[in-house]
Amino acid sequence: MSLEDEIKEIAIAAGADLVGITSKDRLMDHESSDPTYYLPSAESVIGFAVSLDKEIVRDFLQKTDLSAQKKMSLLEGETYYKLEDIGDAIKDFLESKSYEAINCESNMDYRRVKRMGKAGIKEFENLVELGQKNPDHPLVKKLKSGKMTLFDPDLTPYISHRYIGVACGIGRLGWSGNLITPKYGTCVYLGSVVTNAKLSSDPYMKDNPCSKKCKEVCTPVCQGQFIDSRETQTVKIGEIEEEIGKKHTLSKCILTCGAFTGQSKFKKWSTWSPWRTGIPNDDEEADRVLQQTFIDHILSGGQKAQNILRLVTAIQLGFRKAVKPIEDFHVSCAFCQLVCWENEDLRRENLEIIQSSGVVELEDGGKKVIRKGLS
Repeated sequence: MSLEDEIKEIAIAAGADLVGITSKDRLMDHESSDPTYYLPSAESVIGFAVSLDKEIVRDFLQKTDLSAQKKMSLLEGETYYKLEDIGDAIKDFLESKSYEAINCESNMDYRRVKRMGKAGIKEFENLVELGQKNPDHPLVKKLKSGKMTLFDPDLTPYISHRYIGVACGIGRLGWSGNLITPKYGTCVYLGSVVTNAKLSSDPYMKDNPCSKKCKEVCTPVCQGQFIDSRETQTVKIGEIEEEIGKKHTLSKCILTCGAFTGQSKFKKWSTWSPWRTGIPNDDEEADRVLQQTFIDHILSGGQKAQNILRLVTAIQLGFRKAVKPIEDFHVSCAFCQLVCWENEDLRRENLEIIQSSGVVELEDGGKKVIRKGLS
């Protein structure tokens, strides 16, 4: 058995649904996919995917009841833990063969974010406390003035697992920019292992499973309109050239998927966030709205401030088992990824489900409720 086959066998045994291999050469055109950033001696990357339980996903999309969000959040935690286990199994095997290998983080790992760990989280906690207890403190006054930059939306990952997925042949990029696979659609979470072992690359996936008509599905489920429904951009990964929907400022995605607002563009339904912030079309204005929303939520305290602390904690510590308990995972959107299943009929069913799923609001006392049948 070849080394490549042994690696794949180990990945599947550890829980991967898809696994492929690429040389570094296919990934060197992009800062966000250059594997030598993780490992200077890198020669190859193993990419792998774990599919999501679609019964749990669909309950989440249609807001069957409040438990649906909790189940989806637990599923996300379990899946990230499984990705870590798969990566560790591959890493251990390669090291047993005297190769170098790194199990890359699956999310919240950004090149231009200075991770301060618990110290960075404590700084935000102190700011929230000052906002509630000492509104005349100089830091709070600076916060209110808007002269304090709280969040930089220019988030370049250490490594793009989506690009790796294309390079190693397990999928292609759909209109949404998510990795789409023939068997699971975009309902997969991704991981990667970088190694200095020189491995043979798998063939690219010839046909893209994304029907461009499906942009009518993935773009109308984003309240922030992060993905353009008409304009395109081109991404070249090795010999594959992908045409995807143009991405607007990441602030629009953070405001929506970060649970800062559950409703903006579309008024008949919401994400799982009970808060409301209008997201402007203009990208620069959306960047300003993100900064102001951070300020407002810190000064509001309570659940809004806790949502910011949740995001800051994830960015500072990541999603690994050692730092993030499974009960701390919290999914409020990700609709552009979760809506896309393996065929167009199912995708359109999911679109209709989201659009008729109702809205999430807070009652007096802060209790979250789902309201259905709004017109």
